[in-house]
Amino acid sequence: MDNAPLPHSRDLPHGSHWAPSSIAKRRRIEVRYLDTVGIRQVFMRDVLPATLVATFVACCSGCIYGTVSAWMPLYLSTEKYWPTAQYSTFYVF
Repeated sequence: MDNAPLPHSRDLPHGSHWAPSSIAKRRRIEVRYLDTVGIRQVFMRDVLPATLVATFVACCSGCIYGTVSAWMPLYLSTEKYWPTAQYSTFYVF
């Protein structure tokens, strides 16, 4: 842990009350939005990184699933000489 002292009020911009009041104001706004359930919660500052990671994983999973589901029947019919009924059963089960 860093044992650096907290900044003195004279070191804060716009006087000693600037940083705490602006943080409190932003927190009040965020808390007010938390009281209502909506899509806005997903894009709040503290949740946005998790939202972006989840969106990326979902998009990659969808692309992979689409690619494999389009490629596997062609591969099984041309390389393994499986009839349609056999690779359909394999794919479903």
